[in-house]
Amino acid sequence: MATSKNKSSHAAPKHQVIVKGHGKITARRDVIMGDKIVHGNEYSAAGQMNVANVSTPREFIEQLRQVQNEITALKQAPELSASQVRRIEAVEGDVVEVLQEAQKPKPLPARISETLSDAQETMNKIGGSVKSAVELGAALGALAQLAMKIFGG
Repeated sequence: MATSKNKSSHAAPKHQVIVKGHGKITARRDVIMGDKIVHGNEYSAAGQMNVANVSTPREFIEQLRQVQNEITALKQAPELSASQVRRIEAVEGDVVEVLQEAQKPKPLPARISETLSDAQETMNKIGGSVKSAVELGAALGALAQLAMKIFGG
């Protein structure tokens, strides 16, 4: 049986990146990731989503679940106000509703598209200083447009 190493209570070195659940990155200083610079504990929630390649109902549902996970992670961001958290929770409800509709034998593409468009608007209202909310809003908007094509509308 393997034993785990004792966790140190020391702070991470100033340039070390600490990766936590849901792809969230916390850094003590600026971190260069490809061509982007991530400042402090900012992270790109929608960075790993590839909505453009979604072409089947199954892929749509998988992508929407990924968005749902990112929304859940965003809700934990310490810089959010109580009203922003409530708006994010409303978007979570919209995403759950869309997931349920998309899994029906004959989903209604207009309902899916309209609900995702509303969720995008809500995320954009949160936006401002919360870049990842805008990115997630853009992903929701792209999925709203794809819904009509994928589910036939």
